Amino acid sequence: MKDSTALSHEAQTTTSFYPHADPINAGACWYLVDQAKHPDVLRLLFEHDPAPVYDLPYIHSQYREQAFDGPLIIKPTTSQSEKWLHNLLAEAKTLSHHQRLRVLGPLTAIHGCYAGTNWSLKKDHSPAHPTEAKEQNPLPLEVTQENLAFVEVYRRDLLAKGLADNNKLAAQTVSCWFQQLTTLGASSEQGLVEGAGLLIAQGFTRALSEADLATLRKTRQRAYWSDTLDALATLTHSQDGT
Repeated sequence: MKDSTALSHEAQTTTSFYPHADPINAGACWYLVDQAKHPDVLRLLFEHDPAPVYDLPYIHSQYREQAFDGPLIIKPTTSQSEKWLHNLLAEAKTLSHHQRLRVLGPLTAIHGCYAGTNWSLKKDHSPAHPTEAKEQNPLPLEVTQENLAFVEVYRRDLLAKGLADNNKLAAQTVSCWFQQLTTLGASSEQGLVEGAGLLIAQGFTRALSEADLATLRKTRQRAYWSDTLDALATLTHSQDGT
């Protein structure tokens, strides 16, 4: 399947996505909120703004039935709603250049904050033929398996960093544990947290050695994660001075 956005004049437009230390500009004119993530946002909007200005983009498309589960565009009219919307800003990254063009649409920039990091998604140049670009009918934004895999890795990195910070460990150490625990049979984030928690309780501060992994693999023959956890709880580390 060909990407019609990539074939259009809009493909000549470049985009940039980057994290930055500067705080988000609170003077944004419009806010885009994902109702799937914030299902109560429309009700809360009326609580913060007696006469809100908003739109439900899907209600004007073939996705009308999903209008109240899709994007909501809001223009704050009071300082209270502006502050509330500013606090709601949160988006994820993973997208390709042409996917970013679809996300931006007619907008020139979107700014957000995720996991304490500010970011900006910007359209760097206008299309050479804006009228012709508007006439294009690109396919809806599609999330690929690569996008989903990137999100999974990003989530695990955040989880590893949180565990490391809470236990005064190097984030790289916990990330390495996660990789090792995955090879040992951890199939969920809960399993990773359980395994890492046992290693922390046992006093481990470095990645598991080959000898440790060999001991744990013996319990993998039964393929029960609970057996691996039992083995982790009795694993003795000998990393001091090594």
